Amino acid sequence: MNKNFIFTLIVTGILTFLDQYFVVTGLNTWMSGTAIFLLSYPWKISKHVYSLFGGYSETNIYSLVGIFQKAGNDAIQVFGFSLFQKAGNDAIQRFGFRFYVQGNLVSKTFLCIHVYNTNKKVAKETIATT
Repeated sequence: MNKNFIFTLIVTGILTFLDQYFVVTGLNTWMSGTAIFLLSYPWKISKHVYSLFGGYSETNIYSLVGIFQKAGNDAIQVFGFSLFQKAGNDAIQRFGFRFYVQGNLVSKTFLCIHVYNTNKKVAKETIATT
């Protein structure tokens, strides 16, 4: 089974439960679940994967809010609370907190904190790391 499909089912289940518990959208369970699934699925366009919450890719993955990313080349996310980010080359996050990050180069531009770093090189523009 496709890893991105399983990842999206887990994210959809959690977000649909939270939506129904806190009544964020006011939609019924099936409508909100379908909308969340379509928004959170990692879509492959040409050689790259684009997603809202992360996923798997053999080449590059680009996410707006990355929770989980695993890529063969580059894993790039704009902001978020990342539990896991692993890349063959560059692991990039612009704003946020990362628990586990691995790659050849970690690049952070503004404010990023990571707990466990197994990278060979950290870029100079880092403001906050642990």
